[in-house]
Amino acid sequence: MKPLATICIFASIFYSCSNGLSKSDALNIIAKDYPKEIYYQVFTLDPNHVKKMQDAGFVSEGFVRIEPYNGAFTNNKIVFTTKSQNLLLPTPDKEQERQIQRVKTAEHHLLEVTDLQLSEDKAMVEYSYQVRNLTPYSKLYKKKLVENEHRKTKAYFIKDGNNWRLDRTGGLEYLVE
Repeated sequence: MKPLATICIFASIFYSCSNGLSKSDALNIIAKDYPKEIYYQVFTLDPNHVKKMQDAGFVSEGFVRIEPYNGAFTNNKIVFTTKSQNLLLPTPDKEQERQIQRVKTAEHHLLEVTDLQLSEDKAMVEYSYQVRNLTPYSKLYKKKLVENEHRKTKAYFIKDGNNWRLDRTGGLEYLVE
């Protein structure tokens, strides 16, 4: 009976280890979302955004024009020039209806998984990425974007049957049960 018990113990340990989430597995799952294009939402009819574009030098550099517009809350509209065309990103219809245009500011490129906290059916993964390919529109962010800067963030995973998947609803108490 002892050999059978020993085999069962090793089998359960092997199963639990092989069924866990490794850093490599987590990296491969997260990598499906990378590289990411980072964008800024420009509210083309917002007087504050008009001023921001002027103050950042986008009018004088030829990226945008400010045109007269007769609206309820504004007299001006931001119009993107051909110089900006390669920096304009697809914008969802609902945002377009509200006169919002997404502009590319940078890209995030995945580097490595730096930490993995695992429970039976949940995991929290800390990973790093690099900011690359800054565009002139990166000036619009309050927090300065720096080319080649390394940053960290977290991803949350949930076990779905025998597979792990990203859980985009995770939070601070994620591993607390």
